[in-house]
Amino acid sequence: MYSSHLTEDRIESYSMGKLAESEVALVEEHLLLCGICQEQVEKMDEFVHAVRGAAKLAKDDPPTAWDRFRAFFTFHPGSAWAGLSAVAAAVVIFSFLPFSSSTPQRLELSTVRGSESSVPHAKANTPIDLQLDVTELPASPLYTIELVDSGGGIIRNYTNEPKSSKLHVAIGEKLPSGQYWIRLYGNSLKTDLLREYGLKVD
Repeated sequence: MYSSHLTEDRIESYSMGKLAESEVALVEEHLLLCGICQEQVEKMDEFVHAVRGAAKLAKDDPPTAWDRFRAFFTFHPGSAWAGLSAVAAAVVIFSFLPFSSSTPQRLELSTVRGSESSVPHAKANTPIDLQLDVTELPASPLYTIELVDSGGGIIRNYTNEPKSSKLHVAIGEKLPSGQYWIRLYGNSLKTDLLREYGLKVD
């Protein structure tokens, strides 16, 4: 996993599909935690898409989608039917999977005051998109968010930059039911604890 931001060359290779599978896994793990690199990849994807679109238009009289499909079907009937069968099977399988299992739940956190009923609740075993308001906090280019379980064990640290007055944190881990704590620090060394939030997962 990369401790700093991805280089421009690595982002370009990732967008163009030129990285080895082992490298792709490391890059994607980094992208889950780094909003800065996510934006760079999005920009590179748009650039690569535009270049490929221009190259496609430059070709003289390219074959239509129907021509390609008909040619594939004519010369590779077995492969075509196998491909169509696989697509149909995938559609059936994903139709029965719960949609919420892969869709992150959005959750806004605020400082805990009052009874337990005021503590935000999240669904167990579902990714979480945390939204933290940093309007009243000391300004910092990067904040560190620490996810802690009920026993005080650190599950993971996230480092991210704020956008406007919001700090977005994508928690990809599927947390089991229980009590958790979100600690917000004003630096990467975690020497400046700004706030602590309660989170109930059930």
